[in-house]
Amino acid sequence: MRKDLKKYLVLEDNSIREAVKVMDTNGKGVVIIIDELGKMLGILTDGDFRRAILKGVNLNSKAIDIATKNFIYVERDYSEKEIKRLFLKEPIKHLPVLDEGYFVDLLLKEEIFAAVKKRGDKKRLNDVPIVIMAGGEGKRLDPFTKILPKALIPVENKPMLDYIIEHFKKNGIENYFISINFKGSLIKIYMEDTYKDLNISFIEEDKPLGTAGALKYLKGKIDREFIVSNCDILVNTDYSAVLEFHNNNKNKLTIIGAMKNFIIPYGVCKINEAGELLHFQEKPRFDNIVNTGVYILSPEILDYIPKNKFFDMTDLIKMLLKKKEKIGIFPVSEHSWVDVGEWEKYRDSYEILKEKLRG
Repeated sequence: MRKDLKKYLVLEDNSIREAVKVMDTNGKGVVIIIDELGKMLGILTDGDFRRAILKGVNLNSKAIDIATKNFIYVERDYSEKEIKRLFLKEPIKHLPVLDEGYFVDLLLKEEIFAAVKKRGDKKRLNDVPIVIMAGGEGKRLDPFTKILPKALIPVENKPMLDYIIEHFKKNGIENYFISINFKGSLIKIYMEDTYKDLNISFIEEDKPLGTAGALKYLKGKIDREFIVSNCDILVNTDYSAVLEFHNNNKNKLTIIGAMKNFIIPYGVCKINEAGELLHFQEKPRFDNIVNTGVYILSPEILDYIPKNKFFDMTDLIKMLLKKKEKIGIFPVSEHSWVDVGEWEKYRDSYEILKEKLRG
């Protein structure tokens, strides 16, 4: 039995927002919803969360409302044969263990089939290229970037680029393209010295080409969908699931979008045409999906990018919308996204990464 079961538990009155925070903390993409006595009422996964976001569900709603209540489980006296059969037969990654309805343990498919999962993930992802856009000047991080390119700005004793590379390595990705321009020689020297085991190619921009312009150089070099990431952000998610979402929906472009909660720090007044107050709300909160800066692109999209011209990803998105090409959004939680692109975010991200390293 696990000694750390509390990190999976939320009460039936907890909101979706609170449940997802617990899910982010445990890092396993699941929470178990129980009543006050410990009886299990439902199971909520990151997939349930994404589907709820796409349906426009309010994050202040109860987590139990979007949870699976008719869940698959085993009793305490389960056999190893039984749990392996269930994991192979059913489309589940998490298997609760109950004792007369009370939650007593959680079995994870990734642990039961650890060696098989590792081989399977690598087979699925090792030929997926990732492009890291590291050619920008990083003016928002001035004066650090007067000395270093933003990709090499240190966070807890190592560059942000290291966190990005290490995260994708864990996902089984071996092929990397890195676009460089501003202080690009420093990035090139660092990468060639640090990651001799990876297949790294550099896209050397003669002039700044924006956040998408350098992708044109991949025309003829990439023949399958690929991942694009800015060099100052990290999104902790299951990239196998993102690629599956991209392909199943036949998207030309998939944006990984984070749910972001915004608070207006004032009382908001709604009035009529005569200036009479109709409604007053103190410091209202709003949830929006924001662009994290990580994307999945199909190779044919490269045809839309002009050659040797400044072209941002926003320009590409607008062009695809105009051409009525299919763009999808893969939602992740706010806490899955780390952004060090400006001073305030840099300080926040520094603290977040320190906590993750300690945990």
